[in-house]
Amino acid sequence: MSILTFSSAFAQRRNTTTEKTNDDNDDNYTSSSLFGLTTGTNSGLLGGFMYRKTFITAKKSENQQYHYINLELVNVKHYREYSSSNTTSGRNFIDGKINYLFAVRPQYGRLISLFKKSPEGGVTINGIIAAGPTIGLLKPYFVEITYLDATTNRAKYVSVPNAADLTVNYPRAQVAGEGGFLKVSDK
Repeated sequence: MSILTFSSAFAQRRNTTTEKTNDDNDDNYTSSSLFGLTTGTNSGLLGGFMYRKTFITAKKSENQQYHYINLELVNVKHYREYSSSNTTSGRNFIDGKINYLFAVRPQYGRLISLFKKSPEGGVTINGIIAAGPTIGLLKPYFVEITYLDATTNRAKYVSVPNAADLTVNYPRAQVAGEGGFLKVSDK
């Protein structure tokens, strides 16, 4: 479940050659675009991004109907994720995290105007129904480690994927902090 926290909308007006009457004071557009930032229970403060394109299907009926396509990209966090900090470097990392999980949600839906706004003012009540798959994408979680290189007998910093067998490949390794989101392995 997500909540739209910031959005911006654009609408395209249809070309009309007739004068606008008092009965035709509703939204006069054929499609609109909406994009925004989302937040949710398992996503932190800034959870993801969404884009929605809405098209009108029935303009002249009593209850207007629209159909829309929506694409949402959300970072899903485990409810037990807590940041740990390295006492030497002071940098943070998530202990035990191996992958980032991103949910891509394409949706198709209908928006039906249940109650219209009166000419004097008021609110419009809409009903929305949508369906679509959720596709999960995994990205390795990188940490920056410092370890003692046996050949040079010096400390080295490398960015590696976090794993349970990290100390097997790098003896006496210590996690210095998070390796960065766009970081790839130094090997």
